[in-house]
Amino acid sequence: MLKKSNSIEGNQVILHQHKIPVGNTYKNTFLKRFKNSQFRAMAKFYTKLTTRLQNFIRKQKIFFVATAPKEGRINLSPKGMDSLRVVDENRILWLNVTGSGNETAAHLLENQRITIMMCSFDVTPSILRIYEKGRAIHPFDQE
Repeated sequence: MLKKSNSIEGNQVILHQHKIPVGNTYKNTFLKRFKNSQFRAMAKFYTKLTTRLQNFIRKQKIFFVATAPKEGRINLSPKGMDSLRVVDENRILWLNVTGSGNETAAHLLENQRITIMMCSFDVTPSILRIYEKGRAIHPFDQE
């Protein structure tokens, strides 16, 4: 897969778009495009979720959530069930409706690090990663 230069990468957001050459000329096409400078720049940095990214997020039916403690195993799980909302260009809310959520909440309490990843395999295959600081909000919290 070739990663095209119009991919988006942000301080907290990364979007990779892939174009796959077809036919018997895969190797030649790859080599030509790789030497071209437009394919060397893999991404740009963004500090917010653009309208384009927000629309991409809203279309996703499945996404992945990952958290990790300072030491120990990463907790990575597929999610869905219409449980993710874009609040604005700087905030996303995710409702953990499956599983206990205890491990995720414990990791967020320890270090606040959370990564949300979405994959799209339609006309323009894309991978979006959101690196963020998060916190758990429980049913009886004041918020």
